[in-house]
Amino acid sequence: MPANLTPQYKEAEQRFRQAATHVEKLETLRSLQDEGQPDLLGELVTIYFDQATPLLRELREAIGRGDASAIARTAHMLKGVSANLGVRRVLT
Repeated sequence: MPANLTPQYKEAEQRFRQAATHVEKLETLRSLQDEGQPDLLGELVTIYFDQATPLLRELREAIGRGDASAIARTAHMLKGVSANLGVRRVLT
């Protein structure tokens, strides 16, 4: 793990680890890290939360409205975003 981790990355990684993940996917992503380069996994985790957070908000709002179409559409997008990083279960 790179020594120059920011507090934001550490928090993101902790939040990521709280979600159930597919270990092989995580290890594959770690293996792509080049020595001396910015932390690839940290960047991917940050991107995930940047994408998943508004989707979760949209999903909650759609549930509150009882909008089945919006629920299905948003859940599908959240599933795709999560699968890209190996997140198998989304916790809120």
